[in-house]
Amino acid sequence: MIQNDQAQTAMAREIREIPLATERLLAAHDLVATVAHRIRHADPRVVVISGRGSSGNAGTFLRYLFEARAGLLVSLRS
Repeated sequence: MIQNDQAQTAMAREIREIPLATERLLAAHDLVATVAHRIRHADPRVVVISGRGSSGNAGTFLRYLFEARAGLLVSLRS
């Protein structure tokens, strides 16, 4: 395995960042609750998510959350 960070792909670097990014997100409970409240208050009929690569993969997960937890119609564009 190559140890030089410059030789790593962008995706490999992003994968290594997942634990810290998850920790930051979980620590931001108040912010997440505020965003959830705003979405409920806006009462959208449809959600469109756009992303490519690892952002697209995250968008797929977000799509399932919006569909299963909020009952919203979601379109995922890549």
